[in-house]
Amino acid sequence: MTIEHDLQLFAQAEIDLALVGELKSGKEATVSLVRRGDDLLALKHYRPMRGRHYANTAKYREGRFMKARDARAFVKRSAWGRQVAQGSWIAAEYQMLRRLSKHTGRVPKPVAQAGTSILMEFIGDAPGSDCPGPRLIDVEPNATQTKHIHAVTMQAIIMMMRLNIVHGDLSPYNLLIRTEAGKGSNPEAVRLEPYVIDFPQAVDPRSNGAARELLEHDITEVTSYCRKFNQDVSDHQLAERLWKAFEEGMLQPPTDETPSEQQGPV
Repeated sequence: MTIEHDLQLFAQAEIDLALVGELKSGKEATVSLVRRGDDLLALKHYRPMRGRHYANTAKYREGRFMKARDARAFVKRSAWGRQVAQGSWIAAEYQMLRRLSKHTGRVPKPVAQAGTSILMEFIGDAPGSDCPGPRLIDVEPNATQTKHIHAVTMQAIIMMMRLNIVHGDLSPYNLLIRTEAGKGSNPEAVRLEPYVIDFPQAVDPRSNGAARELLEHDITEVTSYCRKFNQDVSDHQLAERLWKAFEEGMLQPPTDETPSEQQGPV
């Protein structure tokens, strides 16, 4: 499906969008800036799944429900199998964003899904800006900013685990940064606020055998990068402690009253 086709589907659902321009183009999807009335939003449009990317999805698919006929088509790598796989990928990301956005402000809020596209909150480089927030890999934070980015991202990972979600591919390439003015006693200090994106490959640790490995990957990738700018940054064996708490049933799911910063027993 083309992005124009999906825009028509959104219009049929009374979501009228005007395409402003392309923000980012990758192997799996293109992200565009769209306008809905006075609001700017991001539209993530998935490309057809094929080739190497299709073959590398098995580790992430484990534990996801799929009808027997669809599963056979996927194994055979037929055109229908690729369509089924892509549909499950898109639906998974949309549902992950919905669940996470209720309990943490560290992901773009999803608005709607149609065709092979997801409409979501636009993360600008500053509040009210129409310029996209840069990826963490593209910024050079100072030591204080790095400590904050790392701490907030680790809190987001903990919240994901409380919701039985492991991102599975977290790195400086899918953390967007929004610049915000300082608060409190140091209002001139500039804060760099991280937002986690790209959830189609996220897994459920209750049913995916690779979940612990993927959790360790996520924490290590972010921590290793942050240590380039602040040697004092440490994950304090978070992956091990978090997984132990998960296995012992100590990670309580958040409620509507749970503050997003409440981390639980880790």
